[in-house]
Formats: sequence, structure tokens, C-alpha cells
Amino acid sequence: MHKVLIVDDTADARDILARLLRRHGVFALTAGDGMTALSVIADQRPDLVILDLMMPEMDGIEVLEKLRGDPRFKALPVVMFTAVSDEQWFSQLAPLGLSDVLIKGVIHGDELIQRIVRLLPDEQGSTSSHITHA
Repeated sequence: MHKVLIVDDTADARDILARLLRRHGVFALTAGDGMTALSVIADQRPDLVILDLMMPEMDGIEVLEKLRGDPRFKALPVVMFTAVSDEQWFSQLAPLGLSDVLIKGVIHGDELIQRIVRLLPDEQGSTSSHITHA
């Protein structure tokens, strides 16, 4: 079973997404902030991280930079799930090896799950990653 870490400072957002993933056979872990997320990633080694952009203390970009700076997590698929739809943010994220950007309130249900599941590693450990804005 695949493990996905959901990082969002809003408990309702974490819970809704976790329930949706669990209904589709994905083991969902959650973290409410960037520091906790880094700890969970190191301990649990999820197959993918869904990361909120705007969080207090350590935002999604800072978390992503720390992950990409650690050789253990350079290839870890990361999906930014955010309410921000500003292209300026996306241009900052692309060089950091982001797998996808999903805009809260624009993408829902089946499409959300499809976009996340396609990034999970297959039996050989490879993923299909490319950034698509939606």
C-alpha cells in the first residue's frame, strides 16, 4: 500500500484529503506544519508528499528546499496543493523539482486522486512526473 503525507496547517483540509485518499486504497499520513512534515518524512518514508504552500513558520517552498537539499529525498515526488494560483509562485517552484501543482477549489474528487495516484511509484519504483497547473 502506498503512503502519502499530507502537509497542511488547516486540519479540515488534511482530514478531507486523507479520507479521500484512504477510500482509494492509499495510506494517508498527516502533518500540520513544515517541521513536523520533515520529521514524518524522515521516519515514515512516504511515497509522495502533498504540501500546502502557505503555512506559518515554514512554508511549502522552505519544506521543498530542505527535501531537495537532502540526498535521501531528492527524488521524492512532491505535489503542491494550494489556494495560490499566481504564476510567480509556480516559477519559484519549478526549479525545485516539484511534481505537480494542484489548486484548491479548482480541482476536486476523481481528478485530484488521478493526478496524485499517477505520481506514485509503480512496482519498479518509477513515477510519471510533470507539472500541470490546474
